[in-house]
Amino acid sequence: MRTAPESRKVAAIIKSVRDGSLIPRPEFQRRSVWTNRDKIEFIRTILESFPFPEIYVAVGEINTKTGEAKELLVDGQQRVTTITEYFLEKPPFSRAGTLPRYAQLEEAQKTDFLNYDVSVRNLGIVPIETIRAVFQRMNATSYDLNDMERINAVYLGEFKKFAEEMTKKEIFLRHGVFSSADIRRMKDISFTASLTVTMMSDYFNRDDEVETFLEQYNEDFPRKDELAARFDATIAAVEGMNLPEASRAWKKADFYTLFVEVDRLLFKQGRNLDLHATSAEMQAFYTEVEAMRIAAPETAPDSTVGRYVRGLLQSTNDRGPRVVRGASVAEVLGRHVV
Repeated sequence: MRTAPESRKVAAIIKSVRDGSLIPRPEFQRRSVWTNRDKIEFIRTILESFPFPEIYVAVGEINTKTGEAKELLVDGQQRVTTITEYFLEKPPFSRAGTLPRYAQLEEAQKTDFLNYDVSVRNLGIVPIETIRAVFQRMNATSYDLNDMERINAVYLGEFKKFAEEMTKKEIFLRHGVFSSADIRRMKDISFTASLTVTMMSDYFNRDDEVETFLEQYNEDFPRKDELAARFDATIAAVEGMNLPEASRAWKKADFYTLFVEVDRLLFKQGRNLDLHATSAEMQAFYTEVEAMRIAAPETAPDSTVGRYVRGLLQSTNDRGPRVVRGASVAEVLGRHVV
């Protein structure tokens, strides 16, 4: 693939974003992850005339009659979006702070800002599949992208859409299972994708199996209705336990285990739970877990609670600790099946 280096003025980039000829967030890009501080420091880089790394664009659509083309931003979403936000004085640039608003700049400063040269690598007219491959290859060894952000560039199909839809369940928002940073970095999708894979198979190591399922069910996900119904039923059972907001149950690793074991009991064993009795049992379980975790986790006894605590001491997303914690929760849940 031949790429053409070029230079574009900030003014031209802003204009192309505003008129829609440059799409700063194609569907394969990750979510915006920059903090306000990141954005402010980036604009300061431009105002002080320091360079920043080149951005990558490709022609995604061209009108052969008019010659007009729409470009896709392959890499540089955060930078281009921040430049536009500063010019339009959108948050965090809507009020003067450590950085002057665009309107507060001297005319010469405005001219310098708009005339700043941005290094652009133009991939030209290439298929969208090639653009996705380029994005993935560029970030394959980058510590800036996590696995979900990287594979999002390649798998946009049915399984990924299902996992993303599951993140919208109210239980996650109501109990704060995901932090704002989790959501920015697509870790919420990674979490529900991992849950779905476990529901369909068994505990596995970290996110090792997720990409396999994303690829296998990229074109079609025939079990999506079944899995959606299981999600709803499992959520209803977990919510029916009325666990307090301060419970460990709402921490990601603990919720993961509880959700998987409730789903297994309901759908793989075909049993039901006495939710009233289970509520008291699980509340006592998590209270004891937290007390033991704080007091002396290294000397946790060989008991239901002790084994669970030891499963929290190791890497919580490894298969071994997941299996250990799952066995403890399954034991507690099994006391009140009907």
